[in-house]
Amino acid sequence: EAREAVDRLAAAISDDFVLGEIMLLRMRAALSCAQGDDVAYREFVDRYRAMAKSRGLEGHIARAEAMT
Repeated sequence: EAREAVDRLAAAISDDFVLGEIMLLRMRAALSCAQGDDVAYREFVDRYRAMAKSRGLEGHIARAEAMT
């Protein structure tokens, strides 16, 4: 159910809405972790961290670092 909800949210978010995109990466990482998919989890966390760093979003950078 959670994955379906995230997919619906992803479909509704505009590609140019940076905060929406970064939150989706964090949610997808959390879902991957909950499902035990370590490879996907690391990939989503890496993408989340990279996006946060590229935008200078200090709070998200710290959260991404805590996720590793």
